[in-house]
Amino acid sequence: MKHNELNKANKLATTHISQTGIGKKLDEIFTKGTKTYTQIGKNVMAYLYEITDSETDHIYYEVFERRVIKGRVLPSGSFLSERIAYPSASDFGLWAWCISRGSDHRTALKCALKRLHSLGKLKEVA
Repeated sequence: MKHNELNKANKLATTHISQTGIGKKLDEIFTKGTKTYTQIGKNVMAYLYEITDSETDHIYYEVFERRVIKGRVLPSGSFLSERIAYPSASDFGLWAWCISRGSDHRTALKCALKRLHSLGKLKEVA
């Protein structure tokens, strides 16, 4: 597929996805290695996950802004749907935050909920 055709296909695909909604939403529960990620909160601007490590029994929280990655056509011609991004390690401190207070899970959760709600208020101000 030529570069110009690829751009046109990407624009058409993005328009279609935008009109019909997000193609791939975040999983509410998923496991990576010894960690289980459970979505326990969200608003129009952000998500909150509780992470439990089965190896250490440590519980902590990740709060991050809602970021949408636009759908696009790959050079192979296959289509990658528009989706919500889960932050990578380099995103923490920029638009994602890891909140832990050692064994004090209640305080960590309060801090995480406060961050989630403060991100939700950004939408109200805008």
